Amino acid sequence: KQGHKLQDELLAMDEWLAHLETDNQANPNPVPIVLRVDAGFSTGPNLAWLIEMGYAIRTKAHHGSTADCLRRRVPSQARWTRVGRNAEALYIGAYDHNDCPYPLQAMLVRYHLPEKMLHTALLYYDEVAPPPLPEWFAQYNGRQIIEAGIKEEKGVFTLKRHLVRSPIGMQL
Repeated sequence: KQGHKLQDELLAMDEWLAHLETDNQANPNPVPIVLRVDAGFSTGPNLAWLIEMGYAIRTKAHHGSTADCLRRRVPSQARWTRVGRNAEALYIGAYDHNDCPYPLQAMLVRYHLPEKMLHTALLYYDEVAPPPLPEWFAQYNGRQIIEAGIKEEKGVFTLKRHLVRSPIGMQL
């Protein structure tokens, strides 16, 4: 029974690979796209799908236990790099993210807060090596600026439901 299940999974993966290869052949010059993904979407299967679609990824780890795991790897003499007003980072290097078969790079970030210190992990996937830590940190955190702009636009330019499907609404 287990053997049949594995054969079915292998067949599905072979079909998916054939689909991706056909898609790549039909698009010899894809536009490079960097996705800054919220932690809620950075599960292993989601990251694998995004990578297979050809995206470069900047994300925060899906679960706080990732940062805890990375903290255990940090030597006591580690040299942290300032990346923000109250944030320092440490390049961890290669990281195997659960349920994602692709190699990721990890950065551990610690935030100095008045009452305590918080840690988080940022993950990176691209065909080129990660940039210096302050740039990588800024690239990921830039998504907050984008989100704020989107929220602002919702208040400035709203579409009422009946206009969206009208000919003029479709043009807008």
